[in-house]
Amino acid sequence: MSRNGLILTSLVGAIPGALMMILMVMAFVNYAGGQTVIHKILCVMLLLIGLLLFAMPVGIFDRSQSGSRRGPARRIRRYG
Repeated sequence: MSRNGLILTSLVGAIPGALMMILMVMAFVNYAGGQTVIHKILCVMLLLIGLLLFAMPVGIFDRSQSGSRRGPARRIRRYG
């Protein structure tokens, strides 16, 4: 799969991840005073998962750029 195809494929997860991240920020801000500790932990955990999904295309783009700068791979000769 090409680099652009991989980035576009990861956008499928990034869009719901951004939506989940926004909803978790809203839930954390609206109910910060009345939530139990378990609810706060779940909100923060889901917020981090949404952030990871949202940032995945940027990470793929960054990693694919650094991989193309290395140059051609050298062949290793094995004598047997």
